[in-house]
Amino acid sequence: QTEIARLLTSSRDVDSREQIATLFNVCGGEATLVDRKNVSAFLGDGVVFVPAQSNDPSCDGRMCNINHLCSSLIAAREVTGSNMKALAALSKQQRGNSTACIEV
Repeated sequence: QTEIARLLTSSRDVDSREQIATLFNVCGGEATLVDRKNVSAFLGDGVVFVPAQSNDPSCDGRMCNINHLCSSLIAAREVTGSNMKALAALSKQQRGNSTACIEV
């Protein structure tokens, strides 16, 4: 998330915002990520869901606990070669590969 936060908070670069909006399928695209409140909401809740309060080490689902989530993230990083692209892939998996955009 550090790479994403750096690009969104320290850059006025439209291309960086557009890349992030596209990777994560943010509703409203790049324009949504111009507003600092939207950026904070996205970085806090929109990148990926981490079940910290409801972590169940005994669950059998693919991404139902932190261990499985971390394993999926590591595998995605190996495939994509990028932390940001790995997080985007994980986010898409968590949303059931839905094409619906992420509301911020």
